[in-house]
Amino acid sequence: MNQQVIELYQQGFTKSEISRKTGIPRTTVRRIIGRFKVTQEFNIGDKVLITGKGSRDIWSKAMQEYVGSIGTIADFDTDGHYKVKDEDCLHWWFNTENLELISDDCKQFEAVSEVCSGNTLVDAPLSETIIPKRHDGTREEVIEDLRKIAIQNPEKVITRNYYRVNGAFAESSWSRYFGTFDEFKRQAGIVLTRQQHHLEKQIAKHASVDHYRELNKEVRSYGDKYDKPNNKRFKQALFVSDLHDKNVDRFLLDVLIDTAKRVQPDLIILGGDLLDCPEFGKYAVDPRDWDVVGRIKYLHENILEPLRSACPDSQIDYICGNHEYRVLKHLADNTQALRVVLSDLHGMTVSSLLGLDKYQINFICKGDLAAYTLADQHKQVSKSYKVYWDSFLVSHEPYGKSLGMPGMSGHHHKTVVHALYNEVYGAYSWVEVAGGHKLDAEYCHPKWQLGLCIATCDTETKRTVFDIATFQENFAIVGGVFYQRRNHVAV
Repeated sequence: MNQQVIELYQQGFTKSEISRKTGIPRTTVRRIIGRFKVTQEFNIGDKVLITGKGSRDIWSKAMQEYVGSIGTIADFDTDGHYKVKDEDCLHWWFNTENLELISDDCKQFEAVSEVCSGNTLVDAPLSETIIPKRHDGTREEVIEDLRKIAIQNPEKVITRNYYRVNGAFAESSWSRYFGTFDEFKRQAGIVLTRQQHHLEKQIAKHASVDHYRELNKEVRSYGDKYDKPNNKRFKQALFVSDLHDKNVDRFLLDVLIDTAKRVQPDLIILGGDLLDCPEFGKYAVDPRDWDVVGRIKYLHENILEPLRSACPDSQIDYICGNHEYRVLKHLADNTQALRVVLSDLHGMTVSSLLGLDKYQINFICKGDLAAYTLADQHKQVSKSYKVYWDSFLVSHEPYGKSLGMPGMSGHHHKTVVHALYNEVYGAYSWVEVAGGHKLDAEYCHPKWQLGLCIATCDTETKRTVFDIATFQENFAIVGGVFYQRRNHVAV
């Protein structure tokens, strides 16, 4: 048993490999090998293995495969440890093919050692020691040599080690020009250059989002599909934003519907984020709590349908918010998440998702759904705005404030009024309207508020008055009417 272990060990097998081959426990193998090493006799002049498999053993041709270095014992210290002459150290790679090149008296080793005098090639690979290599190649010569090897071996991937063995030039010849082997291959035209690879990635990036561009066409066809113009001079618009489907504040929703029924505005503007769908957001949601279908149905049955029933003649515009933008991208992707949770709504379109045809609603989404990075997606959401009667502008995010018109936005969930001025509109206001979702939702900030806004516009003078309604915990005043929260019922 011991002899079998020693024979395998001398052939270059590791302790783990010996254990697997013989079935002997690794601890026993280690003990046998340790005992064998102690019994070896070392003499000055012996060739010994310095590193790698079987290190600190007398060097033997029986080594089958080995990566390490060989040295000659020059002396012993007081503890009996041998010292190796530095000038005789040589990094070598042995295998069954080149072992037969080495004679018993190590003449081949000594010949190579002479080539390595001065330690100039101590770390050279086999191909630059056993196989003669040129060290004087010009840039053009080494490139031509690499190209020739690539053409002769079209089925192979030319690796650094393959060129070491088959190339005509030493590593020092080409590395002085190109640094890395990858750059060597680029300069030789074997692989794409950095610029070509960058262009390739850009093409792939745009190809990966082509399906979003197809959805853009469907989305933009609803920008003014259900416009309802009239000739009145003074027009009113009722604005609400950030209802977040099932997370809507029921008191605010009741007040919204009652106000719409009472005022009968020319225009109802839904300022975005009527859907929440946290399943597709950046916040982790337990998949067992997913209810995307329920949220979409809630939007239809509890928000859109009551508003359309209350105001059958009003134009309803739905501004795309960041939550709608996110859901539309998932819809275009037909992601695994959608396939799982929307299996009963397979084949859903933009219209069926948002109830556009069913409730005769315009959808304002000017941003490109093919935006690639998160920063680009944010910029695209800010493009979803609309100008009404050449008098005021509405957007989901406050970006619209920078466009130089009176207007309203949502997204920030709190009421902020900006007093601005320009030569066209004089002194005017930009109103950030508070949100419409319940304030005890887990993602809420203590500073967030509930609110609505009624905009009354003189279409001749292009002047607009904003009637901002903020909600307290138990009451609100909207359009001069007092509402009180009583079990989520407006009175």
